[in-house]
Amino acid sequence: RGFNGGLESFCVLVHILVGWEGQRKLLYRWVSSNNCPDAAVALDSLIEIAKRFGFGLDFRIFNYLLNGYVRAHRIEDAIVCFNGMIDNNIDLFVSFVNKLLNLLVRRNMIKETRDLYDKMGSRGIFGNSETIRVMIRACLKEGNAGEAEQCFRKARNN
Repeated sequence: RGFNGGLESFCVLVHILVGWEGQRKLLYRWVSSNNCPDAAVALDSLIEIAKRFGFGLDFRIFNYLLNGYVRAHRIEDAIVCFNGMIDNNIDLFVSFVNKLLNLLVRRNMIKETRDLYDKMGSRGIFGNSETIRVMIRACLKEGNAGEAEQCFRKARNN
């Protein structure tokens, strides 16, 4: 098959370059540029290309994409990317999720922070001590010390 160029060609290239140390920078530059579509289109294209050409859904690609959106402060795109990864059972790098949760808390997007954390938990992903710290900070920022304590106790018991 031939290529349509543009997004399709880029997605094929990204899949071919899996494991190359410059892949993370390549994705970040793309996300930061004016050429990158919104996260739904980018994610769907990467998934479709992986299936069409038999690349498989390499979790590194999608995590680097998520981190790129976070670093570029494209919050809505980062949330869409996160949800797409969860929906497609793509493993998450907890450190990148923590960066997203931190960004949301800094922007006072506490409901969104809680929604993402709950979605992680529903898939059996509970993060690490940094994740718990961010969630406690979110509760305290909302003035909910009781929930912060509950979050701490839950983490301590696990």
